[in-house]
Amino acid sequence: MKETKVSDKLSQTFATARIWCLLSIVAAHVSYPATFAETFWSRLGTVGVPLFLFMAGYFFVPSRFESVWQLIKKKSLTIGVPWLCLGSLTWLYNAIQSSLFRSVEGYFNWMLGNGSYLYYIPVILLCFLLFYKAPKGVLYLALLINVLSVVLTAAGLLDFAVSFLGINHYLNVFNWLGFFTFGMLVQQVDDEKLLVFLRKTKWASIGLFLLTFIGLLLFQNVPFYYFSYFAIPYELLGGWAILSLSTFSLTKISFFARLSGSSFGIYLVHMIFIGLLDRWLGFFEITRLLLPFVIVAVCFLFFLIGRLFSRRIRLEKAYALVTGIRYLSP
Repeated sequence: MKETKVSDKLSQTFATARIWCLLSIVAAHVSYPATFAETFWSRLGTVGVPLFLFMAGYFFVPSRFESVWQLIKKKSLTIGVPWLCLGSLTWLYNAIQSSLFRSVEGYFNWMLGNGSYLYYIPVILLCFLLFYKAPKGVLYLALLINVLSVVLTAAGLLDFAVSFLGINHYLNVFNWLGFFTFGMLVQQVDDEKLLVFLRKTKWASIGLFLLTFIGLLLFQNVPFYYFSYFAIPYELLGGWAILSLSTFSLTKISFFARLSGSSFGIYLVHMIFIGLLDRWLGFFEITRLLLPFVIVAVCFLFFLIGRLFSRRIRLEKAYALVTGIRYLSP
């Protein structure tokens, strides 16, 4: 696994990619009843989570942790605290809106992502634990298991298993872990070579993705979601295109560097702002089409105001811990 620090240029590429991933995830959760916006964003909304997992795997260096307990301690602070605080805040908002969430069981299901968007958190934490100092052969095996699990899910052959366990397909870690281990395997590629590859193939990857995307827009009857037969090839192509596009680094600009550093916090609270802004911007199809951009911008503004206030009362470090914000240098 990679021992040296990732180069600044490649770090900027991945930081920019986090912005595009965030837009994809937010878009997947906005409601677009019977509109072109629904078809448009549903085709883009499946790319963000797999690429986030890939990038998490790419930056995961188990040797930096002396023991699995040190790993757990670190991730409990950087992921667990924001998950508990902001995840509980979104649950509270939904509990006020709906009686379905007003129970202890409802709270735990919400926090674990069993019927909510927070499934990404237990999945990524499981990946950190499962592949802590895993041999390379296990990483390759995980790729095969991921493909097999998605195919079986698409065929409906895992429905009984997840129902028996009382979970949903999103919490089936086998549907996701290959993206994480793929990132760990790509660590072995030299930074400069990876960056050159992304730059040289940017027009090919973006062009192929756009052609595929347009095809999915034209053939709307083709079953397409995270666990469909076409999902993994499309998500890999989308991730390649986003990373290639991200070589035009937005995070050289201070605003976008801060936005990228706020991506985890925005992910955790964006559902609240979807509920609030949908009432004002959901009337027309054009405003629905732009809604993901508006939601990300408003969430970022929310965190920016919070940071200014926390700085004034000298609690900026505590604020960063609770929100999961990392301040990136442009």
